[in-house]
Amino acid sequence: MTDAVPPSPRRDPSPETIAAFLRGLDPAYAPTPLRRLPALARRLGVAQVLAKDETGRTLGSFKSLGGTYAGLNALARAAGLSPADLLAARPAGQPALVCASDGNHGLAVAAAARFAGAAARVFLHA
Repeated sequence: MTDAVPPSPRRDPSPETIAAFLRGLDPAYAPTPLRRLPALARRLGVAQVLAKDETGRTLGSFKSLGGTYAGLNALARAAGLSPADLLAARPAGQPALVCASDGNHGLAVAAAARFAGAAARVFLHA
């Protein structure tokens, strides 16, 4: 499912390693562009305004990157596999990922479960 070399679960991976792994899951995890906003810069009286455009991400936010990565690593550890092996095997009987969120983190946890073939439970506040 992914051509990216997964990070080792025994050491802290670099941001570059995590980014490469996530890009292997979905092209929407690639770096997002900075957009120039010259009209806003003029209105504010500053030389330049740049905005990071996250609208191309599948889940709509950079915040989803960490939750997806953490969820996949949790499932991989539970299965005794690397994240890449987990994604290739999608073993039956995986535990469900569980979180409490009404936003980006819940979406990311659900995405991680979907990638791995596991269930997710996202609890929302009342």
